[in-house]
Amino acid sequence: GVAFDDNIDDASVRIAGNRIEADSIDAVLFNDTMNNARILIVRNHLVAGDEGIDVASMNDGRFLVLNNRIESEGDGIEIESDLNGSLVLLVRGNRIDAGGDGIRHEDESSINDDVRVAYINNEINVDGSSSGIRIANVDSNRAVLVRGGEINGGAFGLEVDQLDDGIDGRIIVNGLVVNGPSDTGLQFTNDSEESTLRIAIRNGVTVNGGASANDNGLVFDGPGLSLAGNTLNDTKLYGQNGNFIELRNGALFAPGTPTLIDATGVDFDGLNPTTIAGRQAIIDKIVDYLDNPTLGLIFPGAGGLGEEQTYDRFTRYEDYFRTVYSLLQRNVGTIFYAAPTLEVSEDLE
Repeated sequence: GVAFDDNIDDASVRIAGNRIEADSIDAVLFNDTMNNARILIVRNHLVAGDEGIDVASMNDGRFLVLNNRIESEGDGIEIESDLNGSLVLLVRGNRIDAGGDGIRHEDESSINDDVRVAYINNEINVDGSSSGIRIANVDSNRAVLVRGGEINGGAFGLEVDQLDDGIDGRIIVNGLVVNGPSDTGLQFTNDSEESTLRIAIRNGVTVNGGASANDNGLVFDGPGLSLAGNTLNDTKLYGQNGNFIELRNGALFAPGTPTLIDATGVDFDGLNPTTIAGRQAIIDKIVDYLDNPTLGLIFPGAGGLGEEQTYDRFTRYEDYFRTVYSLLQRNVGTIFYAAPTLEVSEDLE
């Protein structure tokens, strides 16, 4: 392989147009800190017995990985340490076939300061218990961007985990397609109540499930999460055998009142939320406030009125959540999302 064992300070490195084979080691290794370095890795075919590209700490500068073919027994790209300063990390247009994670930020690493990270239009193929992209500890003033491309196989498509307490970050997921995760398509985790991971999911993010008996589409885990605009926009969830959406451990629950998440634009496997049967089939595969009153509430739409009018009226019920909770405590009937009244499947005694 190609290894850089010393610091790279105020210098440029270009690795272009090569086939690099490393039987039991990394194909490209940056083993020490890079300070204001300008790194370009473009149009290579990297075959690695361990990581395809292994990166230590970076401060400022540019690190660009463009249009490569990466085949690795370990992770395709591994970020081992912190990213600091005004660094730009761009990974675009690559095909990654990895035995480990496709792209992995180690648990001890963090994305800090004004670092800009973008993963754009990559094809990532993983299997087993791996993740297509795993990001840890977003603490930058800039949003991490995952845009376009597809992730195939593995346990998780995109996994974002705020492991450090007290850090605030943002991530935008835009038009990503995840195919066949055995566990979850997109999972966001922040156990801290002292910080917030702000999430935006936009432009037809799609999870095609069915790879296991209990695969989920989206999972939000922990109290330190928020969703931009409280909406899932036009997300598409197809074929999940587990849940379309699952909230866990106080996710999307503001103190005293659940956050209302607009899912009226979501395609839930082609089901129609304006019919009782369709609405029930959707609700059965959502874990939220109706299952646990410490979670937020997902609103997929309702019959009787147009979706926009229904959603508008629904949000104006000041005591709606208390009403639903009191009815659910009696555990009789099924609560639906009707606009002027609560609709139930049978009389409540």
